[in-house]
Formats: sequence, structure tokens, C-alpha cells
Amino acid sequence: MIELLCAAHLEASKIDPTVTAVDGGRWAFCVGGATEGHDWRDIEPTALGPLRVRPRQRLQDLLDHGALK
Repeated sequence: MIELLCAAHLEASKIDPTVTAVDGGRWAFCVGGATEGHDWRDIEPTALGPLRVRPRQRLQDLLDHGALK
């Protein structure tokens, strides 16, 4: 389950988005596929599948509604 989303890279990349373990093994997802410069935000644990569907819009909605900590 993904527990963190990157708020720094909102534009989807032409390469695959990045899924990585951070903060002691918590799974994190970066829509932009960046390898550095992340701004990780806590989310309710979510399966990767829903995050891959319109990920930029989904992340922006979470940011707009204060769902990211």
C-alpha cells in the first residue's frame, strides 16, 4: 500500500512514475518519476492501481481538499 505521495512533481513523466521505499520502508509514489527533490505527503494507505489512473488530477484533488498532511 502506498502511504506517501510526492507533491513536488505534479506533472506526469514520459517515463514510469516512481515507486520507492522511504522513511523506514514506507511505500511512496511520485507521478513525475523524479529521482530526487521530493516533497512526500502522508496519505491514507492506498493501493497503487487507483493512483495510476489520472494520477496528477488525483494528487491535485488531495492537495486542494487538505487530504495530504
